[in-house]
Amino acid sequence: MATATGTKSDVRIRRVALGVLVAAMWVLAGTAPARASALGDLAASIAPGTWAELESNGMTPELLEVPNPTMTYNVLEYQNSGVWDPTSRQVLFVGGPHGGTGKFISYDEATNTWRREPDPTPASMLSTHGYDHNTLNTATGELYFRPYASADVFRYQVATKTWSHLTRIPNTQYNCCGAIEYFPERDGFVFVGRNEVLFYNTRRRSWSAPWTTIRTGPYHATAEYSPTEKVVVFGGGSGVRTVYRMDRNGRVTPGADSPFPLDSGGHAIFTADPVSGKFLLFAENETFHVYDAATDKWELQSQRPPFFDTGKYRPVSCSIAIPISTHGVVMVVTYSTKRPTVFLYKHAAGAPTSR
Repeated sequence: MATATGTKSDVRIRRVALGVLVAAMWVLAGTAPARASALGDLAASIAPGTWAELESNGMTPELLEVPNPTMTYNVLEYQNSGVWDPTSRQVLFVGGPHGGTGKFISYDEATNTWRREPDPTPASMLSTHGYDHNTLNTATGELYFRPYASADVFRYQVATKTWSHLTRIPNTQYNCCGAIEYFPERDGFVFVGRNEVLFYNTRRRSWSAPWTTIRTGPYHATAEYSPTEKVVVFGGGSGVRTVYRMDRNGRVTPGADSPFPLDSGGHAIFTADPVSGKFLLFAENETFHVYDAATDKWELQSQRPPFFDTGKYRPVSCSIAIPISTHGVVMVVTYSTKRPTVFLYKHAAGAPTSR
């Protein structure tokens, strides 16, 4: 894909009204989608390489904030991503502040509304930040979450809204703040800790160590899945720029170092475009790079993402990214004490993926 331009005229911030107009045109043409929504309409109206702000219900400072006797924290601190469930059409994420108890938050596409879900059980899951510890098994409708500094991984059944314990990470070298990422073609999820990568097969309920010679930072490693390339890219953390690729056969190979460290601790956001399968890196140094896992190439983008300038802790801290596979866009949620924002970004044209 050609590099997107970044002038103000190119990075157009469109409102939901434009999406509604597009939906009306579909109706007149007799091709309206079966489930029209503010999210879907806006996503359909965006040109590749551009952003639009989604105005939604319930996205308030109060939803994200956790008051503390000394200051007010928020649940997007030290967090990289949330998840999208294409079956229930929801965004889900568990996050926590630097001081106080976290929250389990959802967004419902049908009502265009954000809300706080009942706290998970046990409540200790909300002790602090979420890092890159949220991932979703789309085949079973299960959210997997690993609490801070814990060997335990918990499972949330989206359909029944129930939590249960799934497994324990077997290696005693696991760190506080790593990453887990579901790999559909391998029936399980990758766990990235400090200088280690493990794999848990959810069908066999067993752990394995596919490769033992990786190098990551002591904390804040990141891992993301590409539904197009069928690969998980992981690495980074704490200033380390290493990148690794795991393919559908479990083979791990080193990739080209990232131009800025992958980091789930508020220094970068790393995600995957659900259409092209390329990986997007939004960095603390106010740069935006795209990584092609197939060619092992990084490309600097000339545009400036609008969320860089809307958050309290700009450009990327207290923001999370969620690939919305159903509509072929990436959602970015950014905290602000006045008005948190929700942006959609369409990186490439094409049919959305099933995940």
